[in-house]
Amino acid sequence: MMDIDDFKIINDTYGHQTGDVVLREMASLLTDAAANGKGWAARIGGDEFILIFPSLSLEQAEPVLSALSRDIKEHLFYKGDSRFSINASMGIKEYHPGEMNAADFFDQVDMRMYAEKRRNKSGR
Repeated sequence: MMDIDDFKIINDTYGHQTGDVVLREMASLLTDAAANGKGWAARIGGDEFILIFPSLSLEQAEPVLSALSRDIKEHLFYKGDSRFSINASMGIKEYHPGEMNAADFFDQVDMRMYAEKRRNKSGR
């Protein structure tokens, strides 16, 4: 699961049309990463997305996710003469059928994502 950090600031600073461009370009980056991992990506609401790699272990998915994180940080967005980049926080977990129900699994992934978001904001 992934959330764009400080997305409200993007909308407030550059406008909602630019925010929409960010969402579309983010979706493209995620779709490319999902294809590289033979998975799929979806927007699950607001500025949150999910990536599913059904045939990869966590260890196999980590290079795909590291490349995605790098691509997100290096991608430049433009508004008039301004250019900016973004960061995204990810919550990553491998699912094992029968280990827990889907709701508990997604709660844990969500908690991991917000823990990373807090680390990103604190600069750690």
